[in-house]
Amino acid sequence: MEQVYRMMKKIAILTLFIMLVFGTFSPINVGENAEDNSVLDENNETSEYSEVKNKTFYMGRVEDAVDVGYRTTKEMINSTYPVGTGNRTDLSYFRVLVDWHLYPTLAGDLTLDGTSSLTVWTRSPQGGIVDMTYRLTEIDPDGEKDIVGEDEVRTDVDTEWSIHEVPISIDNHTASEGSTLMVTLDIWGDRFRQYEIAYGGYIEDEEGDPFMADTNVTLPCLDYVQVSDVYTKDSEGNVTDVFHPEAVDKNITIHANLTNPFGGYDINWVNLTLEGPDGELKLDNVTMEKTYGEFNSYESRYKITWNYSGEPEGVYQISVRGVDNNGIVEWHSTGQFGGHDVYGYHSFLIGDLDFYANIKVVDELGIPLEDTKVNLKLDPHTIVDSRVTDSEGIANFTVANVTYHISVFWEDSEVTTNRTLDVGEVGSRPRDNPFEVKAAIFYSTITILDAEDEPIEEASVYITHPNGTTLHPPLITKEDGTFSLDQTPEGLYSIEVWWKGREVGIFEIAIDWDNIDHSINI
Repeated sequence: MEQVYRMMKKIAILTLFIMLVFGTFSPINVGENAEDNSVLDENNETSEYSEVKNKTFYMGRVEDAVDVGYRTTKEMINSTYPVGTGNRTDLSYFRVLVDWHLYPTLAGDLTLDGTSSLTVWTRSPQGGIVDMTYRLTEIDPDGEKDIVGEDEVRTDVDTEWSIHEVPISIDNHTASEGSTLMVTLDIWGDRFRQYEIAYGGYIEDEEGDPFMADTNVTLPCLDYVQVSDVYTKDSEGNVTDVFHPEAVDKNITIHANLTNPFGGYDINWVNLTLEGPDGELKLDNVTMEKTYGEFNSYESRYKITWNYSGEPEGVYQISVRGVDNNGIVEWHSTGQFGGHDVYGYHSFLIGDLDFYANIKVVDELGIPLEDTKVNLKLDPHTIVDSRVTDSEGIANFTVANVTYHISVFWEDSEVTTNRTLDVGEVGSRPRDNPFEVKAAIFYSTITILDAEDEPIEEASVYITHPNGTTLHPPLITKEDGTFSLDQTPEGLYSIEVWWKGREVGIFEIAIDWDNIDHSINI
């Protein structure tokens, strides 16, 4: 008994530590002091949904029933790691059936695509073979149900507590904002044998020793926490990327907006790193203050204030990192976030705009680009100024003594140029001596060939541009199997080829500085 007491004491201390680190699962009351940071800076580059992340959600039981849209329930799942005493079902002959609901309900649309697995702690005093079924169901606020996936496994349940896993396959299912996800576990066994499951925290085994019954489900998510916006404000609350060295009040407020389809409770930590023009870290992984958002909010907002008194002029780089609950659990286990951290970036300038630069933009053949939007960027992410070229392809900017990246918008696509503007090196550039850059706008020749590399004449080709538009009517290949694309921006193109009334293939090509012309074999 003394050993059990010491073990329970250790568990209590560990539980207290986890609660201090993870916080409690409750709404955040920001009251009247919450800022209305409704500004969204389209010039930022932030992390985008591009890969499936397997997120883990833990089963639990709460004392007070929670609202999951179409009903209330005490059996729920969310991404908060369980602490304290867990739960176990009553020993039941023949069958155990449990439903858990995602709480809070979805704050935004959620797309699932891949394998989802239910991992459950179970036992049978008599042991034996059972059929375990896992079913995942989307339920909207009106109670309409849509089965996302379902499968079963036959497994041997031990007399002692052990883990069993049931996977299902999900094919690109999008659950709607406001819906809940219901996880159903159905165990069928022998009518003369008893079965039970455990979940939601620590329980004791048959010898009285406690263990963590962290029954959970993993979901293959294409939507998760994201840094949607990072921007800066001056001391008067104006959104700006340029701060004057002689300003009376040198406070800069850095803002970050994050979104999460599971709600604000799943954003565990938001920190900021600020790097100066000399590479020195001015702020290093500093926790940002939350100013807006509740536990079930799609958007949460954060800020931090930094004073640049005595700091050198130049470009400052901001990196904001958001970590969800799964990332914190992973960090305590491995010292890494396990891919459950996301980033957003922004830059700002401390300095005066003492120079001017006339920038001339031409395409691959040197033809000036008229009426074209030109962007000056402090880094590859942050646009600080945009102007439109005149009839000679020239746009005039007022600039500081720093290096700028230059891009242009062409056919609703942002494309790169072949040079950066180093103001310290080139100085001011008058109109009669503009700084000329070549944009990634090409004259591309595409050749359609058969399997023997022979050209295919009179094939119909539908081109889908990087901006998503498809050319109609189709282009027709010439006798040598070619067709041309004039002044076309860099990017990925979808090529759909038809010949003699039937589709013969859909292909993807990348047009860029190194790959202007292409041959396609059908």
